[in-house]
This record gives sequence, structure tokens and C-alpha cells, in this order.
Amino acid sequence: MRMLKQFYFLWICLLCTGSLFAQAVPKLRIDPANAYGGTISDYFDQVDYIPLETTKESLFGQISQLIITDSSMVVTDDDTKAVLFFTPDGKFIRKVKTGEQSYPRIHYDRTAHTITLNVYNFNTEKTVTTYYDLTGNKFGDKTVFKNSSKEGRMPFGNNFFLTAEGCHYGTDDKPKDSVFNLLKVYKGDSVYKAFLPYNQKDNPALCGLVGGIWPRYLPEQGQTYVATPFDFNVYRITTDTAEKLYQVVFPLSRTMDKDIRETKNIAMIDSLRKDHRWRKEHIITGISNILIKNNYFIFKIDAATYSWGYGSENSKQYNFIYNLASGRLSSIERMLPDSANAFLPIMDGFRASIDGLGYQDGFFYSSVSALRLFTVKEATADKKPVYNAIMQNFFKQGSRKSNPVVVRMKIKDEKK
Repeated sequence: MRMLKQFYFLWICLLCTGSLFAQAVPKLRIDPANAYGGTISDYFDQVDYIPLETTKESLFGQISQLIITDSSMVVTDDDTKAVLFFTPDGKFIRKVKTGEQSYPRIHYDRTAHTITLNVYNFNTEKTVTTYYDLTGNKFGDKTVFKNSSKEGRMPFGNNFFLTAEGCHYGTDDKPKDSVFNLLKVYKGDSVYKAFLPYNQKDNPALCGLVGGIWPRYLPEQGQTYVATPFDFNVYRITTDTAEKLYQVVFPLSRTMDKDIRETKNIAMIDSLRKDHRWRKEHIITGISNILIKNNYFIFKIDAATYSWGYGSENSKQYNFIYNLASGRLSSIERMLPDSANAFLPIMDGFRASIDGLGYQDGFFYSSVSALRLFTVKEATADKKPVYNAIMQNFFKQGSRKSNPVVVRMKIKDEKK
């Protein structure tokens, strides 16, 4: 009997130990201050520059949003309050004006081949949704896409959609003692799966200050990636699973104070939200724009607030490539142009850093202003850069006031 009890106790211990091991995930210890730079050609083996055609009608200031579709490039400009459609090689198609006192935002439904335009009017405090095809032709006013991105849904294919609903609660509201899932998978109009449960009462700081997550990149090969705020657990999301892959560990000085993360004091959280005392540029609240490709873990850090400007200082590094095999961390902001891309930059300014790189069908995307490109051209003349035919024509026909140039990049097939 005694031996049976000992065996039973040992069996229980082994089960518990096995469970603990099953839950353990690799920790990626990352310090953004120690990120390397290197040259652009160290990481990208293809860099293409696509000027957006400049005409009297198509002229705009800077890209607020950039969406790459199978048959177009679609941009928004918050200054001119417009949505502009260009061909994949940058030829202007058409422009949609959204009106003064408006805030336009676009979404791409890859399944329905639709661009959804949501326009918030600051005067009426209402949002109007309009649907366009990929080249800017408006669908009829009575056309309804039930599963379109007007509800924030990301198409997963086969009538599946991913939506981020979060656990946010408003200032002066009381957190509820109930479970909110940060992500839900819909099949048609019905909830199919729910992932990443959080309770507002148990997690008042996370739900009150951050509120949720959003996978920016469209699913590729049936999967996308997210990371939870504050603890930086990285998940691979499919229609059926949320698999925890890694936990990113940042230096203590870059993370939210434990007293704030774990507080249950709602009055303190409300006070922090009202006076923004917790918003410090060195504090990392989450990571986004996640892609795991070959041995690369590519991501952007989400800061509580962002440092104005663009440069190599520690406080201005947001976009990174981490080599999972070697442990080498590289900052995209610190990468230097070289002869392979005619010494031209691949990102430009504050907005580019905080938005990060776009990604579609194996290519990363960003944009650079014409002003920056002409300035760099003059500054690097002594290096005798060799421009391809497209950029030769851009510098010959364009000017510092021309439309921005879209940059398309393919990362090296790194497997070591």
C-alpha cells in the first residue's frame, strides 16, 4: 500500500512537471539600446522605389496610410483629406475627397476585393462607411458587405474573419468582473473561436490604459502574429489556435512600473489616464507588426509616447529584426544605405517609425518623401550612385515637391 502511494505521488509529480515544461516558452531578451545597424543590403536583397505619379489632381502631402492590393496602391492623406488610388507601378487612377473636419481610414478586405473607407466627421461625431473596388470605383449605396472590415474584421479566408475586440473600459467606468477575449475568430457572422481572455477586474491597468491588441499584417499561409501588452507574450494565431511561441523580455527600465501594471486601484488608473503621467517615451507597452520568417523575428515596439523626429538615438529606435539563431538584434532605423540601393533611404521620418513597415505577399513596404530623396541625392553625389531607369526619370522629371515614393523590399532568405 505504501509503495502504491509513493508511486501515485511520483506519478502526480511527473504530471505536474510535464505540464510546467509544456507551458514554458523561450524567452527572447532584447535591449533596443544595443541594436546593431549595418547596411540595408545586409538584410534586404531587393529594394525597389516606386514614385507615385504627380499631377495637379494627384498631388498630396504625405502618406498617412498605405495599403497594397493585388491591383493597386491606396493611400490616405490627412492633410488634404483624400484617398488616392494608384496602379502597382505608381500611375495615378483617381482621388476620393472626404471633406473638411474629417478623419479618413481605409481597410482592405482581401477576400471581397474591397476597400472600405470609414470617414469620421469631427462636427457630427459620426462615421460614414463607403465601399470601393481596388481601383477606386464606388459600389452602390445599398451594397452591404456583412463581413467587411467596417467591423474591424481581418479576412482569414474561407469565410473566416479575425477581429480584435479588447477589454477596454472608459474613464470613470468601473471594470467588470467578466471575461473579455482580446481576439475573436468569426465564421460568417457567428463567433467560431475566442482567444486571449482577460478580466477587467483582474487586469484593470492593462484594460484601462492599453485595452487590447491588433494584428496589423494580413494572415499569410493561414496565420498571423500578436503579442499581449505589458508581458510581451508572442502568439501565432490561426483560425483554431493561439499558440504561445515566445516571451520577449525587455530591460526593466523600459517596461511599465510593476506598481502600475498590477494595481487594482481604479482611482489611480483614472488619474493616470487623465493626466497622462504614465506616458513616457522610454516605456514599451507592447510589440506589433510581428512577422516570423525563416530565422527572423521582425517587430515594432509600441511606446507609451513617441519621440518626435527620426535618427539613430536610442529613444528613436522602434523597428527591429531579431535573428532567432544568432541572437543578433538590428534596428531598421539604424541601417545605412549603400551602393546596392544607390545610397537612398528606405524610411523617412517620424510617421514611418511609429507606423513601421507594411507587409504584403512577401514584400515589406514603406515610403520616402521627394524632399528627402532629392536632399540625399545631393549629399551623396561624391559617391557616384548608380540609379536605375525609374529613379533617373524621377530625379529628372520630378522635384522636391513631388508626391512621395513607395519603397518595396524583400528580406534576405536567412536560414542560418
